Amino acid sequence: MNKAAGYALPLVRLTLDKLDPMNKRHSLLICSLLCLFFVLFSCGKSENASVPESFRVTIRVQDEPLSLIPMMSSTIVGSQIIRHIYWPAAEYDPFDLTYQALLLTDLPESVTEAEGPWKGSQRFDLRLREEASWSDGEPITAADYAFSVKAAFLPACAVSGFASFFSNLQDIRINPADPKQITVWVSPGYMLAKELVSNFNLIPRHIYDREDVLAKYSLAQLKDPQSTGVDLGQDTAYQALDQYFQLMDMTPDNIVGSGPYTLGDWQSKQYLALKRVDDWWGDQLKIRKPLFEAYPEEIVYQIISDEQVALTALKDGSVDVAMIARPDNYIATQQEPGATDKFTFGHASNSIYMYIGMNNQHPILRDAEVRIALAYSMDVDRVISTLMNGLAQRTVGPFMPGSPNYNNDLKPIPLNIEEALKHLNAAGWTDSNRDGTVDKMIDGRRIECVLPVMVSANSSLGQNVALILQENAAKIGIRIELDPIADNATLRQRLGTGDFVMATMSNSPSVGIYDPYQSWHSQSFKDNTGNVIGFVDPESDAIIDSLRHEEDPQQLIDEYRQFQAELYKEQPVIFLVIPEVLFIHRKDYEVRPSVVKPGIWEPAIIPQQQ
Repeated sequence: MNKAAGYALPLVRLTLDKLDPMNKRHSLLICSLLCLFFVLFSCGKSENASVPESFRVTIRVQDEPLSLIPMMSSTIVGSQIIRHIYWPAAEYDPFDLTYQALLLTDLPESVTEAEGPWKGSQRFDLRLREEASWSDGEPITAADYAFSVKAAFLPACAVSGFASFFSNLQDIRINPADPKQITVWVSPGYMLAKELVSNFNLIPRHIYDREDVLAKYSLAQLKDPQSTGVDLGQDTAYQALDQYFQLMDMTPDNIVGSGPYTLGDWQSKQYLALKRVDDWWGDQLKIRKPLFEAYPEEIVYQIISDEQVALTALKDGSVDVAMIARPDNYIATQQEPGATDKFTFGHASNSIYMYIGMNNQHPILRDAEVRIALAYSMDVDRVISTLMNGLAQRTVGPFMPGSPNYNNDLKPIPLNIEEALKHLNAAGWTDSNRDGTVDKMIDGRRIECVLPVMVSANSSLGQNVALILQENAAKIGIRIELDPIADNATLRQRLGTGDFVMATMSNSPSVGIYDPYQSWHSQSFKDNTGNVIGFVDPESDAIIDSLRHEEDPQQLIDEYRQFQAELYKEQPVIFLVIPEVLFIHRKDYEVRPSVVKPGIWEPAIIPQQQ
């Protein structure tokens, strides 16, 4: 499970959305996504790739990861790098979305438990590959699997939201006679059970818990220590382990994974280099599939926050591949004389949607009428035409337009100042003191309608989105003020603690079926595991609770559409657009667009075949 979100806008990873493409109830969504993808990108990698052993690729990224430990990461760039170091037990192919066993011998299949404390639950009997080993040569065992789940409940790991992901995982048993055998129980009917037991990154117990601290606790005790009578605060070894995770140095010695790459070097704010693992266990299997192929000997992530500087680095040859956030930069570079002779300009479909987040717990924004008024004050068509150069499409919710789950009955809210003013007045806002800003008595105090929008100081796109809202909101008496933040760490911290009023944001659900619990359920807000906008709506909660255990395919689609209609009615955020993924790379490299974020698959990059 890779957890991250955001691109040019503030980064937030809020949802966990997975799909088993082999399940026929999901096949229509997968087919629609893949048809679009393959129509646009029919060219593939050469069958007989001849890649020099010294082949190295340098890729521009906008920011560096917070951590390389999966349970400590919450950004797109973190997930982008971690997925090549720490493998999950199973993963989606980055090009055709087939679900494939990686660390497991076979894909997990469930049976209904017939007896015992978990009678009626879904039971999975998993077996790890005999060949699977960590980069230091130690075998990957069931103890590593159990530790990886339990570590998610350390306080230090709260930032990633993994604990919420495991809420439906009931118990784990290790076979004492077979260190490669695991049995896992999952809540009855949970829609993502297969992904829950197999699609999260494993980490090595012998490296990160040398004293085996977590082994003495059951999963239930770590998930809910209070109700199970456990006082973790009195366990000095547990507290020391949590502190170790918080303070862990990201050095090559501390990064021991199962994937084809490991950390070579990391110079903060400059670059992060991955090197191919010597005698990697996956090479023994001789599996000719993208997930088991890793061509570059070294992948260097060059950290360049400014896009113009990144384009200069691309042109002078110090960067081979550059992900581009601003369409105007992409088009301007493409139109430069001789550019298409030197570079390939790629683009891919995207699952990232941009939106303006609103703190629904704020005294002004807790009223849906105000949120709706703001939605009518946002000129999304102008965002597409002037900021995105047409390389984006509108969305009215967290679903891909064109997918079976998308509610086509919901029409995009247009810019309509008259309608915005009507909703604002319905909420009781008037300009009583005639200063040009509407006001209202709230909790015994007269409040002016002034709303700061938090934006990244490094993102002109986010700032320009806020400026468009500012211009139109002023026409109904709402004063929008920009609140630029210089670094993404501060952005994430303020979003996570609710220290914001509004913010330009983006969300990146993983490819697959959508579980809206973490992003939108009120319990995620109360548990501080997601839903940073503080959206609390009983109707929405009821729909989410139902669809998470829905087994009928058509009923699931109907409930997704009901959920989207409820979001549309309440407008907890202003949904904007789904931008295309844009990238530029040197002409003599083959870079295949990928279905998964951020739109390329680095290990598949090869020199252009002559």
